[in-house]
Amino acid sequence: MKTALLIIFGLLSFGIAAYFSVCAYKLHKAGKKYKQLLSAMQVLTVGIFISVFAIFIPYHYTACELGGGVLILRPLLIDFYNTVRIFLLNAEFSLIVDSADGANTVVSLLFCGYAAVLYVVAPALTFGNVLSFFKNLQGLFRFRLAKDKKCYIFSELNERSLALAKSVPDRDAILVFTGVTTVEEDTPLLSQARDLKAICLKRDITQLDFMSKTAPVELFLVGQDESENVSRAVQLTTELNQKNTKQNVKIFVFSTKPGAGHILDSLDYDNLLAYADAHKYDENCFKLRRVDEKRQLILNAVPKMKLLQLAEKHNKTLSVLVVGLGSYGTEFFKMLVWYCQVEGCKLQFNLVDKQEGYMEALLKRDCPELLTSGEYDIRLFSGVDAQLSGLDDLLLYNGDDEKKQADARRLGETNLAFVSLGDDDVNIEVSIRLRQLLDRVNNVVADEDTTWEKETADIYSVVFDDRKTDILYKESEPSRLLKNHKEIPYHIRFIGSLSSQFSYANIYDEALEAAAYDNHVGWVKVEMDECEAQRKELPPETYASRKKALNEKERKEKQKFEKYEYFRVSSIAKELYKRNTDVYKVLRQVSGCKQTADPLVCDCTNCTTRKQNEHMRWNAYTRVIGYSYKDGIRADRALLHDNLCDWEQLNNKDRQKD
Repeated sequence: MKTALLIIFGLLSFGIAAYFSVCAYKLHKAGKKYKQLLSAMQVLTVGIFISVFAIFIPYHYTACELGGGVLILRPLLIDFYNTVRIFLLNAEFSLIVDSADGANTVVSLLFCGYAAVLYVVAPALTFGNVLSFFKNLQGLFRFRLAKDKKCYIFSELNERSLALAKSVPDRDAILVFTGVTTVEEDTPLLSQARDLKAICLKRDITQLDFMSKTAPVELFLVGQDESENVSRAVQLTTELNQKNTKQNVKIFVFSTKPGAGHILDSLDYDNLLAYADAHKYDENCFKLRRVDEKRQLILNAVPKMKLLQLAEKHNKTLSVLVVGLGSYGTEFFKMLVWYCQVEGCKLQFNLVDKQEGYMEALLKRDCPELLTSGEYDIRLFSGVDAQLSGLDDLLLYNGDDEKKQADARRLGETNLAFVSLGDDDVNIEVSIRLRQLLDRVNNVVADEDTTWEKETADIYSVVFDDRKTDILYKESEPSRLLKNHKEIPYHIRFIGSLSSQFSYANIYDEALEAAAYDNHVGWVKVEMDECEAQRKELPPETYASRKKALNEKERKEKQKFEKYEYFRVSSIAKELYKRNTDVYKVLRQVSGCKQTADPLVCDCTNCTTRKQNEHMRWNAYTRVIGYSYKDGIRADRALLHDNLCDWEQLNNKDRQKD
């Protein structure tokens, strides 16, 4: 009888421990820290508790103790008490030995050995949970005491949030990682967070009390689940708007999905905007920003490429080859379409992708007039596997097909290439192969003295791993460049590393936003200047009425800029383009007005040329974001615009706006 009881309850205890251990492991691997009732360690603790309880039952399970309900309850309560004592390091092992006395020797030894393991594991779990509790409590105290220090708070502890934390401009600020569970205690991520002297808390970022802080607070919703990031942003913004007691808060929502932008645009936070309006929208006012890190990377990288100078070097021609039209490749192509629109600069695009028909469908959906308007020289090469012989077959074709011969000549003229195929190692491999192919078709004989300037094409490749980019590309240190076995550099620029994508400077540029706002309200300011110029000619009541209306118009424009992503992104695009005037000769020549009039309304040769360039850029940008031309109709919900036409077709007022 006793042997049977030991076997039954021993196996039952072991099965319970094994089941809960598997559940805890799966929970830990899933990493869903904020949706679960219990953490992985707590689940394991519950399982071990039930397992320990089970091994005590045979000690009291005798026939004389089954005489009634009370007699059954009494030993179970004693077993529960003894289980708690084990977790508190206050239990005697003799109880287990006594319960196994008289049973089969082998069964007795196995049962006692298994029980001894539980006697060791249970107190260790107690210590781990208690230690975790006090660590969390200590972190909360540190957070609440630092009322006057700026706080950067991250919704998760992961590689992306760590990279952001390392890049924050204020080194004396408090760094806080939320949603950090006890299962992460021994991970390298937590070790790096400790090196930053960061506070790590279990609670979710939406449960953290930061209202009492006097210093600015910046929240980074940078979890792997983009939908959860948006949901948290909605909750936090709604609560802030209702309470309206703390304004110096910025919320950065990381999401590459356009739908997230629509949700955030639709959020109602009029109280926060009203406060910001009263305080002139300074940096102490609330700001909500969606961060598409891939778009941000391209926006920051392209101006550094000096593309218009590259075109000037190649007879004012920019022949662009994009290998892989994934998220990075698409963003790069779309930006170059508008960014390089300058009178006298010839643009040529060649897009290569493995999926047959994918690019046509993508561009037809996102920007239907890019391929059909006839204004842009774009060739699509679908079904080309760049990892195999796809590029070789295109560039090295020597058959009789005249179309393929023309394609080979066209691709051989490439002077700018962008490789993004979704995998670091593949991107490196394809970039090297592309350099080799361009050398062959252009009869380039490179040696160790070949410089960047002598290359027939600038090649950019996306590599996410910082450890790889650190050894493959550092222009300031020639020895760190990617080279072949003969010490000949490939001259490939690697962009897109984790540290560059998830850096504070990449996601928020205060000066750039300020300049973008000036672009956004530029025409309103022109109208204000006109109003001031006519002040003496207008009746006082007319002037006052018009001035009031323009002030209200400017106020509404500012709210639109703060609230809607469309206005910020398009105005930033305009500012990035304007910055070319300082470095590109053709634009610099037309940057100065030849008359004394306001350059926005002047019609001198320089101002007209500049406006024509701007109209070309605006046309391309508007088509890139999905607009189509419709004569006489401006319908923004339908993405139709009546100004998507040649400069000559514009009326005088619209020309002035350009």
